[in-house]
Amino acid sequence: MTLRIVLCAILVICCGPIEFSHGQTDVETLLSQMTLKEKIGQMTMITLNAVSKGDLPFTPKEPHEFDPERLKRVITDYQVGTIFNIGHHAFSKSYWRQIVTELQNQTRTGTRLKIPLLYGVDALHGMSFSTDATFTPHQIGLAATWNPDLVRQASRITAYEARAAGIPWVFSPAAEPGRNPIHSRFYESFGEDPLLCAAMTAATVSGYTEADTYERVGATLKHFIGYTIPRTGRDRSGADMAEHMLRDIFLPPYAAGIKAGAQSVILNLADVNGLPIHGSRYWVQGVLKDELGFKGVVVSDWNSVDYLYFHHHVAKDSRQAIEQAVNAGIDLVMVPFDLTFVDHLESLVNEGRVAVTRIDDAVRRVLTFKKDLGLFEEPILPETRYPLYGSETFAAVSRRAAAESLTLLKNTNKTLPLAKTAKVLVTGFGADTMTTLNGGWSYTWQGREADAYNPEGVTILDAIRAQVGEDHVVFVETALDRSDQIDSAVNAATGVDAVILCLGEIPYAEVFGNIDDLTLNPSQLELARRLGERGKPVIVVLTQGRPTIISTIEKKMDAILLAYLPGNEGGHAIADVLFGRVNPSGKLPYTYPAGPNALFTYDHKHSEIYSFHVLYPFGWGLSYTEFSYQNLRVSPNRLYPADTLTVSVEVTNTGDRPGQEVVQLFISDLYASISPPVKRLKGFQKVALSQGETQTVTFTLTAKDLAFVNAENHLTAEAGEFTASIGGLNEPFILTASREVTW
Repeated sequence: MTLRIVLCAILVICCGPIEFSHGQTDVETLLSQMTLKEKIGQMTMITLNAVSKGDLPFTPKEPHEFDPERLKRVITDYQVGTIFNIGHHAFSKSYWRQIVTELQNQTRTGTRLKIPLLYGVDALHGMSFSTDATFTPHQIGLAATWNPDLVRQASRITAYEARAAGIPWVFSPAAEPGRNPIHSRFYESFGEDPLLCAAMTAATVSGYTEADTYERVGATLKHFIGYTIPRTGRDRSGADMAEHMLRDIFLPPYAAGIKAGAQSVILNLADVNGLPIHGSRYWVQGVLKDELGFKGVVVSDWNSVDYLYFHHHVAKDSRQAIEQAVNAGIDLVMVPFDLTFVDHLESLVNEGRVAVTRIDDAVRRVLTFKKDLGLFEEPILPETRYPLYGSETFAAVSRRAAAESLTLLKNTNKTLPLAKTAKVLVTGFGADTMTTLNGGWSYTWQGREADAYNPEGVTILDAIRAQVGEDHVVFVETALDRSDQIDSAVNAATGVDAVILCLGEIPYAEVFGNIDDLTLNPSQLELARRLGERGKPVIVVLTQGRPTIISTIEKKMDAILLAYLPGNEGGHAIADVLFGRVNPSGKLPYTYPAGPNALFTYDHKHSEIYSFHVLYPFGWGLSYTEFSYQNLRVSPNRLYPADTLTVSVEVTNTGDRPGQEVVQLFISDLYASISPPVKRLKGFQKVALSQGETQTVTFTLTAKDLAFVNAENHLTAEAGEFTASIGGLNEPFILTASREVTW
């Protein structure tokens, strides 16, 4: 631990929390006192690395050391108001507090107005750059729970633990639907459907922002707009999509997140239809701020303002790129290392190329954000306020979320659940590692060091041994691309009752997850094929961030359990489901493809019906019990634009054990001015039913629920005929007149 951090810790212990003497800060008064350079400093966002010792852009891990000269230059000389973490630092809660406290001290003692620092971090599935925090499932797994309340609880934990570490701002949630499973950030999405994404985005934002100051963090919607459907499938490549479709699919989650209270939005660093979003006043100021009414802070992504110059080639140099981006409506610029941004923007304002009113608007938003987070009163909150940090209480919520996410894709002849007396072979490269449970953005950017950071973590193998005893478990290690180990696993299958085969992906994040083919690794397919020929039941457990192609082995497997990226409690959750302690209730939040080029979404057009071929459909997921649907009713069957109608159905648990069922309402628009999708999800509820129990589930619809974005880019509900579908039942109804609606 460095001398500076030790002194900082002593200061906090002896003198109490840092105080900023603004009292009830009036943003307008503070803004009127600021010089132009101080204002631009508040618009500047730089990495922790830029104030740390070591060669840029990367610095050593713990123990961390500040560079006094860099720290003074960034905070005192350039008045930088925001610092953020990139994925090469994983510290304990206490160490994080010491680092952020030192930064706040520098701001308090080294700046004229003593405006507190804003610190942000990627917390994508828990406070995932903290070594002792609670890790929840990644967003794709949370979506599979179809349980917004549980998702809200998970984000409450993240907010609590981030604030405990002294960090008031998280770069989450990723609001956009994941429409292309090749995309390396697919697992950061809530799946392919706009309504499901909107519900989960709103739940996440609520969890981050609804508590009091001690447990509240700033929520960030990302990446506005069109980021998750790159034309090549590669991360950071652009998208090509008609604007009405872009609005129809991608705007609903942003509208829901803004309504739920999101205070910041990070932009798409790629282009849409050749137009880089970071330089688009139409999308940033026009759509996001004016049309959607977003009053918070618009943030550029990593180095993305300069991308306008050297990546997109829509600006001749960095200075012109800054002019375009700030005039487009960006408020806070992730530079991330180079402070020439401050100098360039200052000269652009002095030359009249960027208006002072635009600067004031940006700084007003940033200062308001800091005020709302309580930073002016108490930027570092007392550590004693957080007794539940990393607790068993929080771990139990994470374990429940992981368990509810697990999706049983196949279960031939009721192979699962396994008896606890069964002797099992556990094998596959994902069986005895924490890396495949957590995926990317876990301790480090790429997430491949989870075992080193969490040596006490419970792997799938550990959890199975804990449930059934070591005497009932045979383990054979089969690393990737080690064909010589396949023989050992196949031979070991002879003496067991069943095989638990753990397959999936090596962790990755962003561009390092770019691939040419979704097909599962050949050595894993070969291991599965040969085990499937041994005559013993084979249960595949898939830990993966996107759907891998398994069609060549799927028919040979007796059961398939999709675990997504369930986090540190995932091993326990998987064992709970495999041996029947938990009845699986997860449902697919995306369409599982049958082949590498069969990348359909469930809401495809009628013209694609002849080629539509999938392995498992959107919303699919088996249970250890059975459910039946009856008495679907739509009342009234004629909807007037200003009225509502209800759709109700009875659901019965006809099996022999309690279970949870996700009731999914789909609506089909039979005719429209733009070719409609075959169906769209318009409502869902997760219900718990004991054996033999029947429950009536009711949905309420308005004209807005039937709306789509038309060719003129207006959100419109068109008069016509519709069909409501739940659980294989269908009922028609009519919308009597057209109506334009708003987000």
